[in-house]
Amino acid sequence: VVMYGGFLYMVGSAVSDVKRGKKYIFDAILGLVIILSAYLILQTVNPRLTELRGVIIPEAADDFDDYDKTTEEQPGGGPAPGATTEVDKLLQAYASCYNYDWRLLKAVSSIESGLRLHPPFTCGGPKPCQCGIHKKDKSKFNCYVGLFQFEAGGCQENTKSYPNSLNLNCGTVEQPNDDPETSTAAGSFRINKSLLQIQQACGSQNLTVEDTVFLLYAGHNLGPGVMRFMLSAKACKKDQQLEQVKKYVDTHADYKATLAEGGKYDPIARAERKWNYSQKAVDLLAGYGVTSLYPAGAKNDQTCPKVTGERAFKELKPNS
Repeated sequence: VVMYGGFLYMVGSAVSDVKRGKKYIFDAILGLVIILSAYLILQTVNPRLTELRGVIIPEAADDFDDYDKTTEEQPGGGPAPGATTEVDKLLQAYASCYNYDWRLLKAVSSIESGLRLHPPFTCGGPKPCQCGIHKKDKSKFNCYVGLFQFEAGGCQENTKSYPNSLNLNCGTVEQPNDDPETSTAAGSFRINKSLLQIQQACGSQNLTVEDTVFLLYAGHNLGPGVMRFMLSAKACKKDQQLEQVKKYVDTHADYKATLAEGGKYDPIARAERKWNYSQKAVDLLAGYGVTSLYPAGAKNDQTCPKVTGERAFKELKPNS
């Protein structure tokens, strides 16, 4: 526009062309000033608003609330030797953003990753496989990484509420990021959201730690959609839950097919095995001496990264 205005100004044979050229130049410069001012304002308010980022767009049928890891065994199974001190501090910091005992995070991450900062990723399909959106490419599957074994889309969904200063990075579907801080932020938020849903649906039923943990871990391992299905049926007690898990599988064809993995597994039996993983979390919590999931003083804004805006885990370690 500036060049065109300059052209009219220089070669215009009439006074009107010269004036029009000046106007083009003035309007173009004014537009640049407005754009630069907007950029500076956005950069000041939130630097991420000025960044061009890749966006993960799931297919319409790909609901994060119904995800399933489709791995027959979890990668954890118990804490890695020497890992607990570092990880404990990280888990304590993020649990202090909420009202539950930090050892609940420890139990879940122990099962998911063995409390390893950079565990091997798990792939939601036959091995070997590449990370990707499996409904578009049958050779690619969701990959689950980090302390809490999230795939990139689920991680992004559960880290939206954190400040940009934490520099949380979930990566992409093809290359998910296993940053311990990001995984813990996502896991602690997801667990808090599930606990709030459980309290809302079952608040009057006087749940035990075991009742709550079986619901909670089913939401993490089988998918939040499964947990919400159980809550909608008021299956709050442990002895009511498995029947609803099986019913969910029977009434959701896509989910059932995912569990079956092409006829490799009995989907109902597999769902039951995955639901029973919750017992590991219950046993770990008992070993940690947890008798209540909501101890007094659990929430502490002074140590919560969501409030302080500072990372709790400033130095990334090599794979352990």
